[in-house]
Amino acid sequence: MRRSRGFTLVELVMVIVLLAIVATISVRFVALSTQGAIDVGSRQLRSFSAVVISEQISRALREALPGSVRVSSDGACIEWMPVLAASNYLDLPRGASPDSFEAVSLAGGL
Repeated sequence: MRRSRGFTLVELVMVIVLLAIVATISVRFVALSTQGAIDVGSRQLRSFSAVVISEQISRALREALPGSVRVSSDGACIEWMPVLAASNYLDLPRGASPDSFEAVSLAGGL
């Protein structure tokens, strides 16, 4: 009996089908991994933006003049009041909620 070399058509088709299944699963896995990395990057960018905005608001509140910032009654909003002029303190305001302070006089009587 003669021994044949090579593959039959059925074996070749089965290998092609199995490789197609493995390739499909691999591509899907890579696509999901890539999408996950993109989502993580997007979340990190939003988080960094929130940190920067929070820091800017904190800095603005620390540097605000007394009486130029107020909070809404429900505590949800911060409002900066317009300041027409500013001066330097001669004596720092005392207490939790100061109602007056001594400052250098402004030119023009403001």
